[in-house]
Amino acid sequence: MISSDTQAAVGAELHRQRERLTDRLQEVDLDSVRAVDLPNGGKRNDHDHTDPGNHYRPGEIEGNYGIMGGNGLVVIDIDDHDDRFEGLPDDLNALPPTLTVQTPHGGEHRYYATDTDLRSTRFPGVDVQGVNSYVLGPGSVLNQCSKSWHNCSAKGEGQYQIKRDRPIASLGTDTLEVLSKSQSSQDELDQDPPIETPDLVCQDLEIAIAGIEADFNPVRVFQKMMNGKKSQRNQNLINGQYAKTEYQNDRSRAESALVEELGWWFGDDKEIVWRIMDLICQLSPQTDTDDRRKWLERNDSWRETLFDNSWFGDRDTYNPHTMRSLGEERPQVSKPTKKFVLEAIHEMGAATSREIADHPRVDRGHRQVQRALKELEEQEIIDWEKQGNIAYHYPANRPDLL
Repeated sequence: MISSDTQAAVGAELHRQRERLTDRLQEVDLDSVRAVDLPNGGKRNDHDHTDPGNHYRPGEIEGNYGIMGGNGLVVIDIDDHDDRFEGLPDDLNALPPTLTVQTPHGGEHRYYATDTDLRSTRFPGVDVQGVNSYVLGPGSVLNQCSKSWHNCSAKGEGQYQIKRDRPIASLGTDTLEVLSKSQSSQDELDQDPPIETPDLVCQDLEIAIAGIEADFNPVRVFQKMMNGKKSQRNQNLINGQYAKTEYQNDRSRAESALVEELGWWFGDDKEIVWRIMDLICQLSPQTDTDDRRKWLERNDSWRETLFDNSWFGDRDTYNPHTMRSLGEERPQVSKPTKKFVLEAIHEMGAATSREIADHPRVDRGHRQVQRALKELEEQEIIDWEKQGNIAYHYPANRPDLL
């Protein structure tokens, strides 16, 4: 059992790391409002990390966070602790010393200032994280990893921490030209690192989705969906393993939830979601109770009702494929998030924002939960009261629940 004093000391050090990174960015006139909120213990984002509305200063995020490249910053992401790599250009071996963050697996994140923004590129053993990419910032902690030789869940083993605390150096024009000429530009993948889609059914579905025509990359959207906070739940729904979800053997609720999740990720494009539901049921027609999917049993009228009864098309969700082109602003928080937060509060009676974020029904990032709480308070649906240093949220006019 870790003592409260030890926990407080660890928390203080993680916060200090964030503040130090902020100082280093600001001292070379780089914008420090470039941190994106990530799930605690993880590194995959569940929202549009390229949207400036989702950017904060490192110290404003309590859990894990990513630091966005671009806007004058590039991060050299080295996967090994050895400074020499086969195939690595000589110019990269001779980079000037700079602020460096150590990763849990012995690698390094080296921060550099640039006059020209770079797109993300790749060399053997090295990723150059530029525009629209991010790396985990110091003070973040992984609670699991896929390395057979390392256990991130062990005490102190999953931390990202500053290794060399020195000013952020600038890269010269020659080095920038070497980086920009790399043939491994990830434009097609929106500058995100490659993602592996789990499970054979999901892999077959990914191949089938590649044949869907859209004005965006549907495969990339599906990969993000399968690597977000709800990845295991989504995999179970796609495989028809409803008993492993909160819906148990209720096929209607499970398939409604799947439609809603697909709608969230695919911009509420009904035609595309309908097509993906057809593909899912073709690849995996049976549920874990040997029942056929209701989507296959029923007619189009029932399927239309399924769309109508879900949150599909009736929510303030961000649609990166259409809303941005129309010049619309991204909403601060979606209706489903507020709905789930309110349901959690009614179930728990009174709870902290962190307890609400950890509730299985909510399954959202802490920052999103805080935004939902703020809107619910403004609408006088809930209230809050501070006890000591901790704020508790409860249904309006029910202080007796505290």
